[in-house]
Amino acid sequence: MRISIAAVTGILVQGISLAAGLRILQSNDDGWADFYIRHLNDKLRELHHEVVLVAPPNNQSVPTVFYDDPINGPLQDMVGSRLGPCQHNSCEEGGPMNNNQSRPDLNWVNGHPMHAMQYGIESIVPDLWNGTKPELVINGPNKGNVIWPWLQRIPNAITAAYASAHYGIPAISFAYGSRNGNWSSWNTAKRPRNSRTYVGLVARLLGELQETHEAGKGLLPPDTYLNVNFPPLSATCKEVEDFQWVLAGFAPRGFLDPVPAVEWCGKQTLPSEYKTLHSGCYISIALGNATSMAILADIVAQRNLINRLGSILSCLPAEKRQ
Repeated sequence: MRISIAAVTGILVQGISLAAGLRILQSNDDGWADFYIRHLNDKLRELHHEVVLVAPPNNQSVPTVFYDDPINGPLQDMVGSRLGPCQHNSCEEGGPMNNNQSRPDLNWVNGHPMHAMQYGIESIVPDLWNGTKPELVINGPNKGNVIWPWLQRIPNAITAAYASAHYGIPAISFAYGSRNGNWSSWNTAKRPRNSRTYVGLVARLLGELQETHEAGKGLLPPDTYLNVNFPPLSATCKEVEDFQWVLAGFAPRGFLDPVPAVEWCGKQTLPSEYKTLHSGCYISIALGNATSMAILADIVAQRNLINRLGSILSCLPAEKRQ
């Protein structure tokens, strides 16, 4: 029987009990000193999660080669020493990896975001957590939506899929649309307005997953990952409560997906991430097969996710909910 800690303590923050906490490995594509990853790190720690941040020292969000093997991964390449300082002068030249001297939970690894995540799971986290592995990997929030057909080219989704397929750790990729071409540093005096909203939305989803998952089981169905995309903020879509969550598919209708979609919102097909993001204040949530990346998880896993998140899921206009 599940007993809400909130009922015992009477304290609840954004749907996450202050007495609860997860072991979270946090990474991104935009660099370890990017404002958004640090803002989310602060929020997760505020919510009493144990968090270790391991990310590249510089922005690595550019598309990579087409990639379809999340189980083995392109990790044969050695992590080399840096030839210059980290982004925003957040570390000195030289060395393949290091951490914040006053915060050993903040780390950079010189390489692909997958290198950072791998070293985090295999080397850094065990040292800090006495051999215990993470319960969740979060990649992001990264600038620029990650949707079909770019899933297998953008490190954000690749890293999340690899964490699930190779290590069996639930993983979520978060990305946000932005009309601003600049990246902000962790210590910027001008805090990006949209960061508070996106970080709040991450906390909202994480809280729901915590509340509904069964004890002893993962936050997500096995061998899956979540690809979550936030639209850009607008005059009518700017606060956490303005947004609705939509279960989405990867490819637009008309493109064959070898895995059928679950029946939801009165249809046997799911709206694409692209359509969802261009329909108003809607966030797309797609449950991917971790070993195949660009196809949906099977119907059993999709239904499992609906059972966990059904209380927050909505339908796009003109689609009726089951």
